[in-house]
Amino acid sequence: MDLSKRYNAGTRYHAPRSFPEYNEDHDFRVLNWNEWQFWLKNGYLLIPNAVPINQCERLIEATWQYLDADADNPSSWYTIPTHNDDKKTRKSIAGMVELYHHPAQWANRQHPRIYNTFVDLWGTEKLWVSLDRVNINLPNRKSWKFEGFLHWDIDISQTPLACNIQGVLSLSDTVSGMGGLQIVPELFLQMEEWLYRQPKNRDPRLPDLSGFDVLDIESHAGDLVIWDSRMAHGTGRNYSERPRIAQFISMTPAEPHESELLQIRIESFKNRTGPALCGMPGDELEYRFGPPAILSDLGEKLLGCEPWG
Repeated sequence: MDLSKRYNAGTRYHAPRSFPEYNEDHDFRVLNWNEWQFWLKNGYLLIPNAVPINQCERLIEATWQYLDADADNPSSWYTIPTHNDDKKTRKSIAGMVELYHHPAQWANRQHPRIYNTFVDLWGTEKLWVSLDRVNINLPNRKSWKFEGFLHWDIDISQTPLACNIQGVLSLSDTVSGMGGLQIVPELFLQMEEWLYRQPKNRDPRLPDLSGFDVLDIESHAGDLVIWDSRMAHGTGRNYSERPRIAQFISMTPAEPHESELLQIRIESFKNRTGPALCGMPGDELEYRFGPPAILSDLGEKLLGCEPWG
């Protein structure tokens, strides 16, 4: 593996790329001019009704089955063993479920409205989709404590800062305090000035949030929330009575010349596990869990096993 390249979820975070320049007359597929301007300024955006509700419900059902838990029986939620650096299991305390290639996940990845949203954002049809996970963030209990976190997935000590997009698809309705996505828009707006004031030995992935407000993003099932990777973000603490359930989805311009990354992606799909060299090892159970996903023509190109014309 080329250690000089930083991979994440089957994509390359620090690839040289930039957002397109549009004028007010641009023919968007999903976005409109005002949404595009909001995205460029504020670094986040909510896309309503990105996938149909029934697709969300199918993935929710599959995820509970994968975890061998009952959605209607809260006592079963807390018997799921959590993984750490020494023990690999199906779920982390932060809710990350080691499920990557279920047919219901790919149905969302290759849904046209999801794809066309990222075509608008990147200004190209030639995209690769991230190979990421599902998240079930459980309500806190005496024996289950997750306090939430805020971070960057990129190293903000590197200049220029990476130009990348991250995204999460809400599979269930998510309100404030339910352990959904948290972001810090004020810090994003002041990033250049804030970086200038920071000490040289700061942690390049954990922000000092002194003086900044954290925003809980509320969304409905089927909504896609996207954010600029320079946005400090994370999963909140769940104070509610219901789990927050979501799927992480993003797309980047395809890089077929990156042969190592392409091999990682294709083997990840073939073996039905996480893209291991991207820090996501997955769990061997997935290979035995249900049928493999069937990719559409679009899905094959989004994976990389078929080239874009």
